[in-house]
Amino acid sequence: MHKVLLVAGLSLGLTAYDTETVTKSVTAIIDVTILDATQQTTNSTVLISDKRIQAVGADLDVPADATVIDGTGKFLIPGLWDAHVHLSYYPDLGIETAYPLYIANGITSVRDTGGLTAIVLPMRDAAEENSAIAPRVHVAGPLVDGAQRVYAGLNSRPNLSVGVTNPEEARAQIDTLYTAGVDLIKLYEMNTPETFTAATKRANELGLPITAHVPLSMDAVAAAESGIDGMEHLRNLELSCAANYQTLLRERAQILSDNLNEDGGTLRSSLHALQRYAAIQAQDTDRCNEVIAALEREKVFQTPTLTVNTFISAPLSAQPRWRETFKYLPTDVQEQWNAGGTRMEASMKSRPANTTFSDWSFAMVKKLQDGGVKIMAGTDNPIAFLTPGFALHEELALLVEAGLTPMQALTAATLHPAQFMRLDDEMGTVEAGKLADLVLLDADPRNDITNTQSINTVVKDGRVFDRIALDELLNDLEVKGRRRAKGLDQ
Repeated sequence: MHKVLLVAGLSLGLTAYDTETVTKSVTAIIDVTILDATQQTTNSTVLISDKRIQAVGADLDVPADATVIDGTGKFLIPGLWDAHVHLSYYPDLGIETAYPLYIANGITSVRDTGGLTAIVLPMRDAAEENSAIAPRVHVAGPLVDGAQRVYAGLNSRPNLSVGVTNPEEARAQIDTLYTAGVDLIKLYEMNTPETFTAATKRANELGLPITAHVPLSMDAVAAAESGIDGMEHLRNLELSCAANYQTLLRERAQILSDNLNEDGGTLRSSLHALQRYAAIQAQDTDRCNEVIAALEREKVFQTPTLTVNTFISAPLSAQPRWRETFKYLPTDVQEQWNAGGTRMEASMKSRPANTTFSDWSFAMVKKLQDGGVKIMAGTDNPIAFLTPGFALHEELALLVEAGLTPMQALTAATLHPAQFMRLDDEMGTVEAGKLADLVLLDADPRNDITNTQSINTVVKDGRVFDRIALDELLNDLEVKGRRRAKGLDQ
């Protein structure tokens, strides 16, 4: 047994408004069940000091001056990741809202997968300030797209990208992003095979992790073999798994060639509308097994974002329970999102929901998991009216609905993103020496994945947010929203 030299039931977690991070004092979580990708151990003690986990075990001395958190009947997991967010997509939302929402939901790390460096790098810097109530932020910078950019600030799509027209420009753009200090690279759909492979090669030379949408002009196998580390949204996998994928690719190539002056976003959407459902109807088991085997062989992570892939068939924004989360958002965002949710609800009532793509997505996630491909949990929030923080728990539930076990879903939100970012020696499991990013749950997520929402305490960088502090974060956001509505805030 551990040796407690203090009253075992005492819990004195720092409130959310303490301005100094604990560095030398010790926090001890005792008698807790630890759940991560490598262990499921009971009656454990975790000692935290100087922002890191100092020791984990069943028989540890707890210093007399330690802050003790009683973990009896509770479950300790690594801090959660949302591996696909866009912090700059809704400027009115702001990190002043998003960051506390992530922490309140146990999300201690996020991966921003597309935003201009002039905007997202300062957002990352703000998250790194000692007093910040914020997750760790890892940024890709702008989407590196082809000449016809999808997110170019046209037709209601924000400007989130840069375009390259040849391999030399592609390599130069990767150099520019590396010099700017991005944490990863995101390649996008309008790249040619030549620009895509040139960018991938250069990013690998510089040691930057690479994720991507499979370009419209490429097969998923060729994209995987180019050297990328991840793919997003299962995008264009449906084409690669079709029996007639080569014919569909030739058709795409001709359409792309014939529409060089078309807006990239419009052209991409029209190609998906033309081919996505035809490709799903033409799925071939043997061909799909080849694709999955290539993804596993090349160690390409998949971030399915089922919360977005089900947006047409079952949008969360049409559900009253989901709109309840909007109360934490700035007033103007609440108004926009409630109106959007009403439109989606009316759209669903006026026609049968098209479940083809979402059904395919669920089936594909299970096939990928069974094929040994590593899954990451990401949501694409705040796109599709997905409230930061809360959306990740919806994604976990959808991953389990797709066929993952609760522990596999937890791994998708903890260890796998750390591995993708090449930070698994620092985070992703509850081990001595790793950063003290942890979530203490009141209920067992192995029994029900929705128990990830039964958050008792969040630890970020050794800083403790108990339930009172987390509720204060949420209440503060709600009160600010009401004050804005009444015009009381300057």
